[in-house]
Amino acid sequence: MSSQYPLVELFTGVFFALAYSTLFSSAAVFGADFLTLLKFGWLLLAVCFFIIIFVYDFKTYIIPDRFVYPAIALAFIYNAAVHFLRPCDFSLACPVWNDFFAAAIGFGFFFLLIVISRGRWMGGGDAKLAIFMGLVLGWPKILAALFLAFFVGSIVGLTLIATRKKGLQSQIPFGPLLAGASLVVLFFGEGLINWYLGLLGF
Repeated sequence: MSSQYPLVELFTGVFFALAYSTLFSSAAVFGADFLTLLKFGWLLLAVCFFIIIFVYDFKTYIIPDRFVYPAIALAFIYNAAVHFLRPCDFSLACPVWNDFFAAAIGFGFFFLLIVISRGRWMGGGDAKLAIFMGLVLGWPKILAALFLAFFVGSIVGLTLIATRKKGLQSQIPFGPLLAGASLVVLFFGEGLINWYLGLLGF
């Protein structure tokens, strides 16, 4: 049996546990309100989508629409449900509008890269994945995820070139970096942002 399967199951379990610990300080899941349970379910679903996209793009260099479109659609439905249950004003302080803004920023960034490079740097799948990232992470975590993905990507790329495993014109799937960075920022984003701002003296 390939080592891929136990690794996927291991990381899925770890991120599921992180989702639980993020929302529940003890075994209080049965006493939680509906909105908290809804958020917990959504976190589990988002983790699954990110892991599926990570594995599939890593193996095939493709982010299939059959994965990313349902992910985006469910993210919109989740945000609509949250807004219905807890309405808020039109501002970045409102989680729903914050997520929509982050999705627009993520998509706009990759769309700009695609236009400038005429599709040589990034693919449409990355831009669509960025929409999902924004809807899950919100602002400013989307920036942290993008920064982390590009930072790790540059290290991986330079290492592969230095070891002659890849050339300057070789393709490196970026979806796994985006999905992996999203999972890290989803659960550790605030700490990473505060740490980075501390380095800058803020």
